Amino acid sequence: MKTAVYTRLALDGIKKNKRLYIPYIAGGAIMSAITYIMHFLASDRILDSIKKGAVTLGSILPLAGWIISVFSVIFLFYTNSFIIKRRSRELGLYNVLGMDKKNIAKVMAIESIAVAVMSTGSGIILGISVSKLAEAALLKALDEKIGFAVYVHLPAIGITAAVFAGIYLLLLVNALVRVALSKPASLIMSDKTGEKPPKGNGVLALIGLGLLIGAYAISLSIKAPLNALMLFFVAVVMVIVATYLLFISGSVTLCRLLRKNKNYYYNPKHFVSVSSMSYRMKRNGAGLASICILCTMVLVTVSATGSLYAGLEDTVKSAFPYQLCADAQFNSYSDITDEFRKEFIEQADFLECEDSIYYDCAASTGIIRNGDFSDSDEELVIYETDSADDIIELQLFSLSDYNRITGENETLADGECLVYSDKEAKKFDTFSIRGKKKLTVKKRLSGFFKLTGNVLSSGTPRVYLVVSDLEKYAAELVEVDNGLYDFMLLFRCGYDTVLSDKDSMDAGRELNGKIFSNIEMNHEKNGVVNTDVAWRQDFREECTELYTGIFFMGITLSVVFLIAAVLIIYYKQITEGHEDASRFDIMRKVGMTKKEIKRSINSQVLTVFFAPLVTAGVHMAFAMPIISKLLKLMYLENTALLIATAVGIFAVFALFYAVVYKITSHSYYSIVTPEK
Repeated sequence: MKTAVYTRLALDGIKKNKRLYIPYIAGGAIMSAITYIMHFLASDRILDSIKKGAVTLGSILPLAGWIISVFSVIFLFYTNSFIIKRRSRELGLYNVLGMDKKNIAKVMAIESIAVAVMSTGSGIILGISVSKLAEAALLKALDEKIGFAVYVHLPAIGITAAVFAGIYLLLLVNALVRVALSKPASLIMSDKTGEKPPKGNGVLALIGLGLLIGAYAISLSIKAPLNALMLFFVAVVMVIVATYLLFISGSVTLCRLLRKNKNYYYNPKHFVSVSSMSYRMKRNGAGLASICILCTMVLVTVSATGSLYAGLEDTVKSAFPYQLCADAQFNSYSDITDEFRKEFIEQADFLECEDSIYYDCAASTGIIRNGDFSDSDEELVIYETDSADDIIELQLFSLSDYNRITGENETLADGECLVYSDKEAKKFDTFSIRGKKKLTVKKRLSGFFKLTGNVLSSGTPRVYLVVSDLEKYAAELVEVDNGLYDFMLLFRCGYDTVLSDKDSMDAGRELNGKIFSNIEMNHEKNGVVNTDVAWRQDFREECTELYTGIFFMGITLSVVFLIAAVLIIYYKQITEGHEDASRFDIMRKVGMTKKEIKRSINSQVLTVFFAPLVTAGVHMAFAMPIISKLLKLMYLENTALLIATAVGIFAVFALFYAVVYKITSHSYYSIVTPEK
C-alpha cells in the first residue's frame, strides 16, 4: 500500500512540475540517443562496410560517445540542481505534514527511476529510429554504398543504458544527501533564498582579466603549429577559468556601478531588474559563464570541423598538386645521373598525360636560427616550446631545374641563392647549412613552381632555396649514421593524366609495379635507397575518412553543447521567474503597469542573456589564430575558408540564440505576470 502511495506522489510530482521535467527528460533522451548512435556507428557491421579508414573511425566515434557521456554527467547535474531547488519546497512540505526523510527518499527514488526510464528508454528508442539515417549520412559522406537493412546494435544499447543508469543513480544520491542535510524550514524557503555576492570581487576580476589576456596572447603569438598543439588546452583552461571569474565577479561589480548611477537605477525599466540581479548574482554569473563557455564550444567546434570538411578538396589539391607522384631516394647526389632520370621517366610512358614535371630535390626538417639551418639530433628537439617556432622544412633545388620548369632565365654566382618561403617562415638575408654552406639571398621569389607533393610534413613553415649547383651543395648534406639520413636526396616526378582521380589509381599501381621491378631492384647497388609512388585519390580517401569522423564528432558534440546551453537558459528563466514573481506582484500593486513590467523584463533579459553571446563571439575571434595553426597540422592551409565559416556559423548561431531568447523571455514573462 505504501509503495502505491509513494509511486502516486512521485508521478504526481513529475506531472505537476512538467514545465521542469519535460525539458530535463528530453535533454537526457537526446544525449542518450546520440551516445547510442556513436557506439552504433562504431560497430563492426558498419566499419566492415567501409573500404578504408575503419580504424580511424573506430577510434573517433566511440571517443565522441564517451565524451558525450562525461559531459552528460556535468550537464545533468547542473540542470538537476534547478529542479531540486524548485522541488525543495514541496519536499519540505511533505516533511512538515508527517513524512520522515526516509519516506521522502523513497518518493525521490521512484521519481528518479521514472525519469531515468523515460529519458534513457525514449533516448534509446530515438537513437535506434535515427541510427539508419546517421549510418546513411556517414556512408554518403564517405562515398560508400548504402544498404537498406535496419540493424539494432545490442552492445550499444547496453553501454548507453549502463552509462545513463549510473548518471541518474549519482543524481539520486546527490539529491538524497542534500535533502538529508537540510531542515524542513530551509527546504520550504529554499526557492526564496538568494545568494550573497562573492567577496573579493576586485581581486577575482583582475585575476580573471589577467588569465583572459594571457590566453588571448597565447593564441595571437603562436606561430608554429606544434606549439599550438601543445598550448591549445592550456589556453582553453585559462579562458574557462577567466570567463567564470569575470562573469561572477564582474557582473557583481557591474550591478554595483549601475546602482550608483541614480539616473539609470531609479528608472522603472531598470530598477527591478538591477535589484533582482544583484540579489542573486553569484549564481547568475556562474550560469551565464556556463552558457558562454557552451556557446563558445559550439562556435569553435562547428567552425573548425566544418571548415576542415568543407576544405577537403583544397587540402587534397594542396598536398597532391599532381594526380601521381613518383620518387626515388639516393645515398649520394652523384648517383642521380641523366641515364637514371631518363630510365625512371620512361616507366611512365604508358600514361596519357596532360601535364608532367620532374626535378631533383634535397629536403630536410630542422631548426633555423639567425639564418643557420641545423638538423642535428641535439638541435631538433621538436617537443620543446622554444624550439617549435624555429622549425622549418628546407628544400634545395637546382637553378637548371628552376629555369627549365618556370621558363625564367635567372643566374646565380657561387654562394648565391633564390629564396621562396611561405608567410609563416622567418625571413633572413643569408642562409647557412650546419654552419658551413653560407648562401647570400640574391632574390626573394613571390611564387614557386608546383611541386609534386609535401615531402616531409604538414603545418611546418617551408623554405625553398634555388642554388647554382645542387650537386656541389648536396655533397655533404647526407650523413649516414646507423642507416639514418638527415637530408633526403630525391628525384621526383609528377603526372596529371587524362583519367579521373579514381581511374588513375590503377595507373598508379601499375607505375609502382614497373618502378619497383625495373628501377629499385636493378639499381639498389647503384645508390637507390628506395622508390615510392603515391596518388591523389588515395590521400583523398584517407582524408575523407578522417575528416568525416572528426566532422561527425564535432557536430554531435555541438548538438549536445547547444542543448545544454538552451536548457540552462530555459531553467534560468523559469527559476528566476518564480523568484521575481513576488517582487513584480508588489510592483504591480504599487502602480507599475503591465507595459512597464514588460520593459523591465526586456531590460534584464537583454542585459543578462546576450552578454554570453557577445563574449563567446570575442572568444571565438581570438581563438581563430590558434585554431588555424592546429588545422595546418591536418593540411588545411585555407585560413580564409576558416574565417568565412566562422563568420557564417556565428551569424546563424546568433539568430538561433535570439529565437531562444524570445521563447524563454516569454516563459519568464508568463510567470511574473500571470493571467488572472
